[in-house]
Amino acid sequence: MESSNFMQFVEKVQKRDPFQKKAINTFLAHQDEKYWLRAESFAKNLLGLLKKNGLSQEYIVDSYLKMCKNMLSQQVVFKRTGVYSCADSQTAFANVYNSETEMSSYMYGVAVSQFLWPNHYAMFDFFMDTIARFSNVKKYLEIGPGHGLFLVEAMRHFRAAQFSAIDISPVSLRISKEIVDHFTGGQSCSFQISDVQNLDSASYDFISMCEVLEHLDQTIPLLKKLHSMLTAEGHLFITTCANCPAIDHTYLYRSVHHIRQELQEAGFKILADISLPIENKPENMWEEERVEVNYAALLTHSEAK
Repeated sequence: MESSNFMQFVEKVQKRDPFQKKAINTFLAHQDEKYWLRAESFAKNLLGLLKKNGLSQEYIVDSYLKMCKNMLSQQVVFKRTGVYSCADSQTAFANVYNSETEMSSYMYGVAVSQFLWPNHYAMFDFFMDTIARFSNVKKYLEIGPGHGLFLVEAMRHFRAAQFSAIDISPVSLRISKEIVDHFTGGQSCSFQISDVQNLDSASYDFISMCEVLEHLDQTIPLLKKLHSMLTAEGHLFITTCANCPAIDHTYLYRSVHHIRQELQEAGFKILADISLPIENKPENMWEEERVEVNYAALLTHSEAK
């Protein structure tokens, strides 16, 4: 099954950057009907939002290609130096999160990558399969909703839940709200500019935090805070990455073992996880050769039965 709105966008990307054509076509050739339905729904909703906000499809193509170019340049430097180029989270906030131009482009670029990058789509699919296992979530929190697509799916599934979302970036939070409002038809969600460490002791049945840990200076304090915010039988869904340079990544996980070790140190039990390398190399080579690995996990309290 091919999707008209989505494929029109894909063709524009491939025309602008022919080097991506083979990789994208190889990925798309292996997708099932579920993928195409999701991709077309995403494209249709995104085009509607663009029109509403006075943005063109070319803006989204530009945003995606700019993100790809930035990622590639950061990977080249990281392979040589073994360190991330962004010094700390304050630098990332000043240069990216608090910049209307940079953050808007970045968020739209990442949104598109959910359907064009195999690892990003695999994590998105893993999230949807994960939340499908739950039906009794009453309070749901998302930290750093970014492009908002994970939050949209949670709101579609947990219809009766009370939803909250927080972010330190006012630009990102505005985009999250616009996407959520447009994609869900205005379903209720509280959006707040805040650091999660400043939140009260409210308990949540389900917390999601996608692509946040690698943006921090320290990770354990946040993980322990989230542990304290879960109900006794609550769950945390996270995504992060190892050896994954970007213009705003500051915390370097050098291996999947490193990630799992921190999650367990913070008091979590890993119920299910996936590790997705971008290179076809055996796992015992990932750390030594600095292979970029995307990671996603469903967690609960370590003492939970």
